[in-house]
Amino acid sequence: MANVSFGRTVCLPSSMAGFLSRCIEKIKSWIHWSWTYLLAVWVWVVLVVFVVYILRGPLKLSENLSYGIGCVP
Repeated sequence: MANVSFGRTVCLPSSMAGFLSRCIEKIKSWIHWSWTYLLAVWVWVVLVVFVVYILRGPLKLSENLSYGIGCVP
């Protein structure tokens, strides 16, 4: 496989070119899936924070936290 680079011809063995191609595809796949999972985790964190914010009154979170902190010896 010959590539033209800055006016020079660079020859790579076909096995090396195939290896690099497979590595690049694996890296692209990993990046794609990692961003997918990061987005899913971010959405769940935002959802949990939103639910805790909405339920802070009925759950009386501040009173429970202050009670728990006062009970620690």
